[in-house]
Amino acid sequence: MEKSFTKQKQFIADASHELKTPLSVIIACAETLEENPKEQKWIENIKNESNRMSKLVTNLLDLAKLEEGNNKALYEEINLSKLVEKSILPFESLAYEQNIKLDYEINENILFKCNSEEIKELLSILLDNAIKHSSKKGSIRVNLNIIKNDIVLETINKGNPIPKGEEEKIFERFYRVDKSRNRNENRYGLGLAIAKCIVTNHNGKISAFSNNEYTTFKIIFKI
Repeated sequence: MEKSFTKQKQFIADASHELKTPLSVIIACAETLEENPKEQKWIENIKNESNRMSKLVTNLLDLAKLEEGNNKALYEEINLSKLVEKSILPFESLAYEQNIKLDYEINENILFKCNSEEIKELLSILLDNAIKHSSKKGSIRVNLNIIKNDIVLETINKGNPIPKGEEEKIFERFYRVDKSRNRNENRYGLGLAIAKCIVTNHNGKISAFSNNEYTTFKIIFKI
């Protein structure tokens, strides 16, 4: 109970810290706008910071819901191979724009009982993360295979490595390797925490590691 209470206090402190900055900007811009109503840039600042807060609150609500556990009634058997392939398609153009090579190897007709919407969100988080941390003219590969009695999903990208000793910390709420850069990109360190919750709720395991220039996120689901 003491450990749970401490984690809850830390969560509230972290969330409050993240919300404090955009709120301060909104208040300052609103006050300046009162004095200079013709200054359009203050309106843009208010809109940007409001969107930033909206995204943060949405992610917090998603994470809180996932941490309560899954509603198994929403589970259905799907063709995971097709779902993964469809989830990759929207990211192909984004990768192309950033001169990143994106390819995949997917075993056909892998069936999996799951919440399909959550698995889509999981893939979106992993692919977005891979693109964000790929080097220029880098590469991303997605693998989906059955190994023994496991479904193994991997995203492998060439680019910025995970610092040694941080491989487990990156799945913690609000954890960010580069805080200044992530704030500029509207990244609050919640994506991978959400991804871990989704995997855990599906009785799976997620891990991450870097080797030379490549970083691998590996997910294992029991068939």
